[in-house]
Amino acid sequence: MRNGSTALTVLGRGAVAGVAGTVAMTAFQKFVEMPITGRPDSYAPADFAEKVFRLTPGTSAARWRLNNATHLALGTMWGGAYAFAARAGLRGRGLWRRSSSRSTPATCC
Repeated sequence: MRNGSTALTVLGRGAVAGVAGTVAMTAFQKFVEMPITGRPDSYAPADFAEKVFRLTPGTSAARWRLNNATHLALGTMWGGAYAFAARAGLRGRGLWRRSSSRSTPATCC
């Protein structure tokens, strides 16, 4: 890891960023986008958890809790994954420039 950062520090920062991003995006959807468009709540995270973990919530309240927990967990994990990718240099324009079809072995990287 660069700059003396440990894997745990990078993961922690990424997880915090993932939580913050998930909360911000969810708040925008709930309080701005959904009232404007009239779109109902999505239960895609709950659908995912039910299929992957073979869960069957007994009540609609339990499904709502599963949905929110899965939504936040996925955002947190994606934050951690992004942090590791960014630390490894796998983000930004440089990555796409290096993988461009115009690159040749002599000019690549």
